[in-house]
Amino acid sequence: MFPPTRTLSQSLEEVLRRHRIERSKRDTLMEQLALESSYSRAARIPSRAASYSASLCYARLLLEPVFLFADEPTSRLDPLVQQQTLQLITQMVRQLQCGVLLVSHDRELLEKGTDRVIAMQAA
Repeated sequence: MFPPTRTLSQSLEEVLRRHRIERSKRDTLMEQLALESSYSRAARIPSRAASYSASLCYARLLLEPVFLFADEPTSRLDPLVQQQTLQLITQMVRQLQCGVLLVSHDRELLEKGTDRVIAMQAA
């Protein structure tokens, strides 16, 4: 997550700087994530913009990971946004050709949007 004392835009700018990522790449990802590139909400601190902060976590895709672990990535979202978010994650990881492990209690959502579902059961 993001440091509670820094704005979301400050945190994102730090990621860009540290990893030498061009702003145009950020803007493209922000557009794909349906987040405004103007940062009007990104000027807030994370605790005051919880849903935006959760969405902005997908900015980690800027680092072009080989594996992404997403624990309950849609848990606080309404059903339509959950489905859209899962589709976006799936699209992005295919584009990046990286593996992804999605953890969720919503099996139906996973079955609709993933290649394979593995269920864990209590012993």
